[in-house]
Amino acid sequence: MKNILNYILLLTLQSGLNAFAWGTPDLVSANIRQKAYTFETALDKNKAFKKLLLWSAKTFADSNEVIKLKDAETGMMVVKGNLSCKALKLGSGYGEDQRVKFTLEFSVENKKIDVKVTDLIGTSPGSYDDSARPSTKEEAELAFKECIDPFIDLIKAEYK
Repeated sequence: MKNILNYILLLTLQSGLNAFAWGTPDLVSANIRQKAYTFETALDKNKAFKKLLLWSAKTFADSNEVIKLKDAETGMMVVKGNLSCKALKLGSGYGEDQRVKFTLEFSVENKKIDVKVTDLIGTSPGSYDDSARPSTKEEAELAFKECIDPFIDLIKAEYK
């Protein structure tokens, strides 16, 4: 009898957990959650890289925490960041703290900077149904248009 009750309890628990997963959209593929940007600068590679480090220090509360790789010799820098973004309408309550997390991959050359944004993922801390976003190509495009593109424009402005 005890085994039967344990089995029923296990089935009930499993079906309850499955209910939370119903209707939760899957995260759209990684190639849709990335975008590349290129912009020109009058600076040589060394000065442009130093300016990028200065931008990181001014932009992020703790640039040492967000910079995951920096190599002045190759001109490569990788930054993990996040910013406020309500474009994805995350969670049921669409709380005030809608955010997108992302990775910035910088490649600095003489008079040119390439930026690749990857790993775009929306979050809504505190929402009880915080599902993976973007779940469609359209949601990814909207997040880039409303949140990431203006952020990249701020980087570009540093080099004008």
